Amino acid sequence: MKTRKTLVSNSSSTSFIIAYKNSDKCPTCGRSDHDLTEIIDRVSDDDNSERTHVEIRGFDNVMEHIQTEWGCDWNDIDPVLMVDKLNEFKSTHQNWEFILGSVSYHDDTVKDMIREKETNGTLVKIWSDHG
Repeated sequence: MKTRKTLVSNSSSTSFIIAYKNSDKCPTCGRSDHDLTEIIDRVSDDDNSERTHVEIRGFDNVMEHIQTEWGCDWNDIDPVLMVDKLNEFKSTHQNWEFILGSVSYHDDTVKDMIREKETNGTLVKIWSDHG
């Protein structure tokens, strides 16, 4: 799976690293919202790299990917700075989930959900190739 590390002007998706907090269960009924990765998995139904999908799950796996795949001479992202940024965020957000993935520009459902979680403070974009 190819993950873009720089701006691609003709791309129809955005790659990202996000951290998010799963919603707490209701103390009365035990219900909680669906996990963000579950929803993304439901909409990723083909093998096209321009689709919405989760490529890597978990803090350690995202860190390993950055350290092994982002050190190439052809990209403009310093993996050391990204590792530092992730470690700093993790130090103050212990129970948050981390994923590296992609959202299609045509996937309004997932884009809206990400925006809503950002607004209510339960999701932070650590990195995105399109701002």
